[in-house]
Amino acid sequence: MKILFLYDYIPFSSDAVGNLINNIAPYFKEKGNEVYIASTKSSYKQKKVIEFSSGKVLTVNYVMDKMLDKKCFIDFVHYYARRVKNRLIKKKEQGLFDKTRIKICSKFLNKIHKKYNFDVIIPICSNYLWLESAIIFKEKTQSNVKIALYQVDPFSENFNKKDFDTKVLESFEEKLYASCDVIFTTPIIYELKKKAGKRLEKLVPIELPGIVERIVTEAIKKEENEIRCIFSGFLYKAVRNPKFMLELFSNFENKNIKLYLIGAGCEDIVKEYQKGSLNGRLITLGKLGVEDNANWLNSANVLLNIGNLVENQVPSKIFNYFSTGKPIINICKIDNCSSKKYMDKYPLAINVKEVEDLTKDDCFKVENFILNSVGKTVNYATVEEIFYDCKPEYIVDKMLSKL
Repeated sequence: MKILFLYDYIPFSSDAVGNLINNIAPYFKEKGNEVYIASTKSSYKQKKVIEFSSGKVLTVNYVMDKMLDKKCFIDFVHYYARRVKNRLIKKKEQGLFDKTRIKICSKFLNKIHKKYNFDVIIPICSNYLWLESAIIFKEKTQSNVKIALYQVDPFSENFNKKDFDTKVLESFEEKLYASCDVIFTTPIIYELKKKAGKRLEKLVPIELPGIVERIVTEAIKKEENEIRCIFSGFLYKAVRNPKFMLELFSNFENKNIKLYLIGAGCEDIVKEYQKGSLNGRLITLGKLGVEDNANWLNSANVLLNIGNLVENQVPSKIFNYFSTGKPIINICKIDNCSSKKYMDKYPLAINVKEVEDLTKDDCFKVENFILNSVGKTVNYATVEEIFYDCKPEYIVDKMLSKL
């Protein structure tokens, strides 16, 4: 079977969807399938076809705004041409997705389908623009290719779409669902649809495929007596604000406890603490590749997760964390924290409720967990047993049974 995944960036990035593709693609190939990925470019000078270990990346001649390299002349021209065009289009006329990009992507799908003759197209959404592009391509060409949506983020209930009318979103989502042959979604989204009385015959609940044994290529050293805590991911003021976490660490009595941040976001808040109460104990590492990220996580004594402000999305990083076997602090921003049910299964985790007014007891509880966790790990065989349904091979078998 020839399988085409649709994704916004080339799959070698360490974001949630990039990790997902990197985890499942080898198992699709192992089962005798040909794997292709259609993706936007990271620069207009990028190659049209990129080989990787599990297959081929086929790049559409389009670069996402945030990926444009303004030092590259052709990217620079596209950046300013797009800014002018967007100013000419009224917000109401723009709709849910960029119509120009949908046109480019649907034409691209037609072009590559003629060459490779795919059996299944799997848009991985978070971003639903690729799904609409696939539906338009199929309708215009009357192709027999199957469309299997892999829904990792909600659509009509998505926090990022709160400015749109809910009924418009629900109506559009029903149209998208109707055009799919099968819809793979997270257990949380499946339960939301079930409670809302939606039709479930096309929906197949699957966990995120994040339980993978991590290969450490470099041992990263610590300073003597250092107790290393690491947060990996992107920080957002509205959804994943780090202030409570930083305030916690500011109040620890043991000054050997250091906090490292991998990723980006909320730089102003982070700098405030670096100059103030966490001077010398808060270290930023910036964005890291998959291999470097794994090496740093392995060097930690304790890992930190900041739970989402919404209950319908699970941070994919928690499965990377579980795979390391390291102790985990899960900061719950809401009572129905989506990470909590997974943390409750894991032997070395503590859930900490975010509160406005920290007490000494709150800080002591977390600091005590850190100090008592040094040197402790959960062996990988136990992690596999607990989260067997989050293993890529388990999920690929379930997906193939429905394709």
